[in-house]
Amino acid sequence: MVFGFVFKRIISKRYGVKVNREKEGAELLTSLVADIDLITDWVFFMEIRKKNGTDDEVDIGLQMFQFASCISGSFAWSAIASHGLVLDVMWRLFRNMAFFCVRPIALVLILVIPNVIMFPFQIFSHALFTVSSCLGSNTISRWSTYISDSILSWRKTMMQNFTKRLSGKLDPIQDRLENGVQISAGLILLLGVFFEDLPQVIVTFMIEDFDSRFDNISQTALLNLMLAAFDILFKLAEAWDSRRKNYHAGRGDYIKKIRHQECVNSVVIMDDDQIVSASRDGEYALVVWGSNGFPQRKFGGQLGSIAVAKLGRNEILSISLSNKARVFDTTTGDCKLTWNHPDVVYSVAVSDDYGMIATGCDDGTIRILKGHPYNKSGIINASNVRIVAVAFLDDTHLVSIAYNSKANVWNISGDNYIPPGEEGGVIRSFATHMELVNCVATINPECFVTGSDDDTIKLWNVVTGKCITTYRGHVGNVNAVLPVDEGRRFLSASSDKHIRMWEIGTGICEHVFRGNAMSVNGLHMIPGRMEFVSCSDDKSIRFWTLEGVFQRDDDAADLFQSNDDDAEVLDGELIESAALVTCV
Repeated sequence: MVFGFVFKRIISKRYGVKVNREKEGAELLTSLVADIDLITDWVFFMEIRKKNGTDDEVDIGLQMFQFASCISGSFAWSAIASHGLVLDVMWRLFRNMAFFCVRPIALVLILVIPNVIMFPFQIFSHALFTVSSCLGSNTISRWSTYISDSILSWRKTMMQNFTKRLSGKLDPIQDRLENGVQISAGLILLLGVFFEDLPQVIVTFMIEDFDSRFDNISQTALLNLMLAAFDILFKLAEAWDSRRKNYHAGRGDYIKKIRHQECVNSVVIMDDDQIVSASRDGEYALVVWGSNGFPQRKFGGQLGSIAVAKLGRNEILSISLSNKARVFDTTTGDCKLTWNHPDVVYSVAVSDDYGMIATGCDDGTIRILKGHPYNKSGIINASNVRIVAVAFLDDTHLVSIAYNSKANVWNISGDNYIPPGEEGGVIRSFATHMELVNCVATINPECFVTGSDDDTIKLWNVVTGKCITTYRGHVGNVNAVLPVDEGRRFLSASSDKHIRMWEIGTGICEHVFRGNAMSVNGLHMIPGRMEFVSCSDDKSIRFWTLEGVFQRDDDAADLFQSNDDDAEVLDGELIESAALVTCV
């Protein structure tokens, strides 16, 4: 498969396909023979078709047999040549068609069945209402109203129960389809022998008029036999060598998945591989999961949990739709600290050494706790609008993002934080994006990135106050950013269902992680491993690996800095050139 030979080299760097340079000649030769064999199969089929209406017309059954073998050979050829990409596309199409058919049927069942069951009761209620109107009886009228209200309540309850039951039935099917299938390349080659090459040999012998010297056989049929014999031997040998080479059809890049009952807003990984997630599951929206994917503990009183942050080995900080931030022990389940705020808390940040906590409130204030057990507190009156995101630049500086998309860098070296111009004042202000900013993350003490509803991520220089680079590529709101590879790269999560990895210095989008079915809300790096987790509106927590996605380059420069505020990157291509300097 010359196409496969070329295709492998095109995607080898991007997708990590290994290329054996020492065997390129033999691989190219066998690929060429496989291509000629497939072409000959189709040419032979066309010759058979040309005999229709003549004395040498071939039986229609043999024609269909030959056609089926050509289709099977083309499928096996395309699957191997594209390194499983064709299988992946076909499975995704099948999955989307299944979802397209099943979801409307489920919706019809939810809407129709409760109404059908309640229809006789509704007729009875209307009859009572008519009788009460004719007789002027208040007693009958009250009974009619009571029955009508009861029917509405029963129907609502029944629809909720139907929804839960159907969800319980459909979720495993959805998981199965999303997980895809794993097919061995060796199995594909073996099936190609049985469904392409052997049928070709059988059909050729049944159609052609052989004699002892092969004088009456057509040249196409003879070439077809020779290539089929070679292809059988080649595929059998290759099938044995490729028996452990697997193609994952229909599955995203993620390693495994954990399912919630509702949308997941935030997730962190503890040092002992426990997973803690904040979701919209109701009262018990904060859940601790074991490494096996089963829930170990649920925390009550966290209705509509917004975010969760790691405070140490066994401590987490949770904020919900309330004016409280709570510190929990994931081992015992005890609430070790309740931190009251004057208004709803919308954002939270924890310093790298877990020595400081910052929260952003709806009233525009930022509150900070220092020390452990966090016995020093301070307040920054940042603005009169909601603080949607906060992040520590270092031990003495904090960046905050307001609802009006304005970013401020604060000096937090003192114990009490007071208005600008004095200790604890704002150092620099940024007008960041044209639309709402959803997240902020620190790259190093001099630089940070912001993600916005305008589908972009921007890299900012704290000292100059200028935008270094704008990263474009997402087609939805950017909900989370996560630095990786010691600050050389970062991940971004978006409502377009994708996670992208960007190289900070060049602005190139190096990889797109696919697999989520809905908006991705949060990211967190797994301690000590080249893996990270994401959470999504599709009610899932997914595990991803960075192995093989990028190569470390310790000699590369850290950052590109541009003097032009409008320097942009469009999915990996710089719109305007930038000078290579460090971010200071």
